[in-house]
Amino acid sequence: MFRSGEPVSLQLLVEQADTVTFPESYKPLVEMFKKTWIIGNPKQAADQIEQLTALLGIDEIMINPVAGAYTIDDPMRATNRERTLTLLAGNPWN
Repeated sequence: MFRSGEPVSLQLLVEQADTVTFPESYKPLVEMFKKTWIIGNPKQAADQIEQLTALLGIDEIMINPVAGAYTIDDPMRATNRERTLTLLAGNPWN
């Protein structure tokens, strides 16, 4: 919303975001973000982060705490981010 000039609001839950249809005018913005965002389940995100660090030759990465949450998740935690970080630390989450 910030980049589109729309009023900024709370991040949508995954189930809410799945119902959003972007106006055609947002297409270039969405395509730009899709090139830089890491999106997927915790295992997919962990794999993408590992690929990115190998590609860039870095040994440290900062992860923005914005991560999709589901209606069943505790609103005081970033459950999917925690799962991804656990996978990156070598402790597979089940």
